[in-house]
Amino acid sequence: MILSAVLAAAASLATAQDNLLEMDASRRLGVVWGRAAVSLVADASLPDPASFEGALDVALAAAEMAPENPQGWRTVVAIAELAPEDSAKAAPAMARALKEISRLDPADGTVQLARLTDAVERGTIADDRVKAYEHLLGPEARKKLAPTIAARLAFDLALLQKRRGESDAWSRWLREACALDPAFPIATETLAGVEAGLGAPLEVVSKALVDAVTADPGNVPSLNALARICLHEGLYVEADMLLELASHVSSLDLDYRVVDDIVADRVIALWGQGRHADAAKVADARQAELNAMLRRRLGEATATTTQEDVNQGPTVTLPSSLASVRAALARSAGLPNADASMALALRSLGDERTLAGPDAKAQAAIDLQKAWLQVTIGDFATVPELLESVEKEAPLTDLAKTRFDGWLKLRRNENEAALTALQAIADRDPGAKLGTGMALEALGRTKDAARVYLAVIQENRDSVVGVYAADRLHGLVKARPGPTSEAKAVQKALARLPQAVPALLNDQRQALSCTLSFGNPPTTLDSLPLTVSIQNRANLPLEITPIGPIESRAALLLSAAVVGQRPISLTPWIFALDRRIQLKPLETLAFEVDMARTPLGQVLMGDPLSGALIDATLVTNFRLTAEHVQAGFMGNLSPSAILRIPAVQVDAAWREDAISEIREPDRPEDLMKMVLLAYDLVARAAKGEADLEVSWKVVTDAWMRLPPVAQAWTLMVLPKGRLEPLAPILEAAKVATDERVRMSYLLHWVGSPDDAQLAAAERQGGRVAGVAAGVRGLLQSKARDQADVSQELGGGSAFGGESPSDGR
Repeated sequence: MILSAVLAAAASLATAQDNLLEMDASRRLGVVWGRAAVSLVADASLPDPASFEGALDVALAAAEMAPENPQGWRTVVAIAELAPEDSAKAAPAMARALKEISRLDPADGTVQLARLTDAVERGTIADDRVKAYEHLLGPEARKKLAPTIAARLAFDLALLQKRRGESDAWSRWLREACALDPAFPIATETLAGVEAGLGAPLEVVSKALVDAVTADPGNVPSLNALARICLHEGLYVEADMLLELASHVSSLDLDYRVVDDIVADRVIALWGQGRHADAAKVADARQAELNAMLRRRLGEATATTTQEDVNQGPTVTLPSSLASVRAALARSAGLPNADASMALALRSLGDERTLAGPDAKAQAAIDLQKAWLQVTIGDFATVPELLESVEKEAPLTDLAKTRFDGWLKLRRNENEAALTALQAIADRDPGAKLGTGMALEALGRTKDAARVYLAVIQENRDSVVGVYAADRLHGLVKARPGPTSEAKAVQKALARLPQAVPALLNDQRQALSCTLSFGNPPTTLDSLPLTVSIQNRANLPLEITPIGPIESRAALLLSAAVVGQRPISLTPWIFALDRRIQLKPLETLAFEVDMARTPLGQVLMGDPLSGALIDATLVTNFRLTAEHVQAGFMGNLSPSAILRIPAVQVDAAWREDAISEIREPDRPEDLMKMVLLAYDLVARAAKGEADLEVSWKVVTDAWMRLPPVAQAWTLMVLPKGRLEPLAPILEAAKVATDERVRMSYLLHWVGSPDDAQLAAAERQGGRVAGVAAGVRGLLQSKARDQADVSQELGGGSAFGGESPSDGR
């Protein structure tokens, strides 16, 4: 009885150890397969469609190895999102992965919303989808939904109703979406556009734009639209605040196409307040910024963007719209740089004329702009010749001819004749009306001139003509007109703008507080946990979406170095943050990413014995440039502490111990010892050591004793530097009946699209066939990439020579 009990206990212990070994191997296999799945579609410039199908098979298999780890399922989602539209596997894989993530992370509202939307969109006709949405948004069902989710369902229903031509339902559900979640950016922005399109009262349109800006302070179109309303109503202080924020956002987001127009409007806003020097500084600062950018591109690493840089070194030509405003400001205010500003404006128009190429009509349009600039604030003697050039391609209207004729007379001090000409068209042309006021002023009729200037201002508060007239009026009466009678309605709407929005001008880098923290893996073959933490400190609820305000993709800048060697900078790794729909003020989103699932894991496998130093920086709301990755508006750069993974202390005692332990591999640590011993043997062989056959045989025999899942993992991580000693293992893997072993062999050891193992696996069918097709697709894509490189370098066979030893 005692002997039987002892034997039973021993058998139970052995079974438990075997189970522990298999559990550990399954977890590890899930990690390396997940990395391999991504590689199938990321390692070629133009992935083959078959690679996506194979990647989905591998990703699903990887997730099944550790079904309680949501990271595996998130890899499935990432690949399914990128798969071609005609992929047969993407939709079911996505549905399954979302279901598993929802089970494992119930707080992930993004996944919950995706599952609900997927269920609704299964309706074959629009009526069915409408009914499904209305059911979800009914009184009883809505009680089970978070307002953020309900709001997005309401917006989807609104869009569906719009496509069906149901305008009332479209408007109703759009407004419902905004009411459910006022911090829903795309809904609030859309509603603002609808209100403006319907010709709603100014207060209503302004309120809707304020709501859109509050939901997303980085929404430049809404900021611009609201600022234009303020300019039109003479609210120059408010316009300046909004435009300063819009300019700040656009510069940080590298959207240089709109910055110059925003700066031009901001110059007008400051000019309208009578702050001529400040307006000039804004224009000069833009000039300095562009000059410094040019010098940095030319190699001046120390170039700054200070005011002193305005006229130093190479000078960038400002767009004519901004350059002309700057010139008019300088002339009207009598600034010292008036002549230089005028010269730069003419240079800008000249450059644009050159860029117009042979397009004669475009050249004529630019000549007309130059003529107007010269006749008003420049050298009017050049105007007749310019107008003659214009007339050849685009005959002037009678109104334009009269305007130029009147202004030429005005500049020649023929004031009575100028007044007669310009008065005739003053009610139809702002420029003519301004000239009328100037003619009256020159004739000493100052009261009449003041009345005309006031009329010009009231009709053109948002343009150069209006603020130029305001300067003339101020010269006569020492005062500037106030806002319009409707400005109070706009001010009432603006009073709803949270102070947190303009405060972002001063501390936008603090809007998101981000931290990175590595775990401490014992070796480079282990999982490498990285905890990412993001806190909303903007005092505003912020949505996590592809376009912000918290962008749903972040970049991780990584460098790794084997201890004692120079670090290697990896390509920025882009990953998803959208584990929540929205972060409320001071709410924190924290999650873990296993960096062993990323390309960093593959780099660390190159030398797992020597240990490594790893450095990481998280870039939120990132922007990619030719030189680097930088943080955009409300983004941040958050470095981690340097992680040191210790080296394996390899000596004769360690080797003897490893050989002893792996003879009967029944513990997780035995797996690690076997793989590390193999790397040690490759390193020793590279140094010329002989008599390693006995040790290689121990490794081979140990592998043969492993359960299939452990064999599959070791196949993914064994060194590929020397293949002869591993030949018995590879031959056994080729004929293995276990699907996991076959998949690992295909993923890690096949280096040619013509490999017979690929064809055999494709004939076998099932998941192995999908993986084989994916590997073949990747290898063919990489061969095409190599062929393109070879052609660029002057030829050479794309398929010549051996495949790279590191495969994928």
